[in-house]
Amino acid sequence: MGCISNKRRPSSAVLLITSPHVIIYVNKHSSCSANGIRLLVEMFFSLNELLSWLGLSLFELWLNLVSLCVFSILLALPSSSPSSWWITFSPLFVADALNAYFSTIVLIRMYLEALYKVAFFRALWSFCFLAALFSFEFLLCRKLSGETSLEYSEVISPIFILLQLMAVRACQLH
Repeated sequence: MGCISNKRRPSSAVLLITSPHVIIYVNKHSSCSANGIRLLVEMFFSLNELLSWLGLSLFELWLNLVSLCVFSILLALPSSSPSSWWITFSPLFVADALNAYFSTIVLIRMYLEALYKVAFFRALWSFCFLAALFSFEFLLCRKLSGETSLEYSEVISPIFILLQLMAVRACQLH
């Protein structure tokens, strides 16, 4: 038996990951189980790769994840008021404001340490990232509350621009 199988679970196998499309079993008695686990771990990005590709610090990533969790909880709560979309999106807006404040502090500290070029490019990337993200959130909130007649392709266009910028940044890193 090999390391990865899509058949029924054998009695000597350990279930690693299940998803709607893939079930992976690693045989306990096989010599390739360590290779199978190593293959599985190498499929995901490391934290350092994720931070360098996104151009965020660990604090900014943590802040975005916490705000996304609070947003998800508020999204699940029932509400019938049209202004409720602004309340639902408020954790994302607060996170954007805190990220902009943090980026400004980092810019000032890097400037005081005479890292002018690095400070400029980090600030430029951070503020482009935040501007695209904020404009998407703002346009989506307006669209969902019925305040504008924009199409969804127009609302999502800042995300498309952000993805293109991230692709250019990923190519520059390697």
